[in-house]
Amino acid sequence: MSGTTRLLRQVLLVATAAAVLLFALPGHSQNPRKAYLKDLAEWTGELKVYKGFNTALILRATYLTAPMRDVLAAERTRLLNPTPEDRAAFDTRMDEDNAAYHDIIFSAQTPLPAARRFGEADTGWVIWLEADGVQEKLVRVEHIRKPSALHLELYAHMNIWSELWIARFERTVDSPDEVVLHVGSGYGNGDVTWKNLQSRR
Repeated sequence: MSGTTRLLRQVLLVATAAAVLLFALPGHSQNPRKAYLKDLAEWTGELKVYKGFNTALILRATYLTAPMRDVLAAERTRLLNPTPEDRAAFDTRMDEDNAAYHDIIFSAQTPLPAARRFGEADTGWVIWLEADGVQEKLVRVEHIRKPSALHLELYAHMNIWSELWIARFERTVDSPDEVVLHVGSGYGNGDVTWKNLQSRR
């Protein structure tokens, strides 16, 4: 190895070490938007149901665990810059909802007009949820017909072809380790599963 090559390698090693140390400092943390999207992706699962060679449903679902609710509230605050009172009220509502319900926010797209409904009736997509094997009662499924700019930012798995829904289930299993959202219709069925929740809290 020539002296020039050796010197270049040493300079590269020093520069790499300096970069690692620099970004480890508190003032050089990850971009907040990228950090939010990473957390959103961690708590979001995808389901695809096929009808022959066609796609009957693409569903992307986010389970609002306590950690996901925290990062969602922080991103809402970053985007809206609300008053302290508004932020406190939102945080309180998030805590109360988490204690009482399993909330799933999902975007769904389908080319089939008859498949654009979700709930307990078999005229659309039947959805139900298990927490550690226990079926939790469906409280309601809400279709957000006109998502706001905030919805689009917070639930970034949406696209121009999908619709936004919120499914709420009663929480009888307080701290499940596994939650499964079951989705089915005459077109087929599938699951979105969140595992190892205890270690991810």
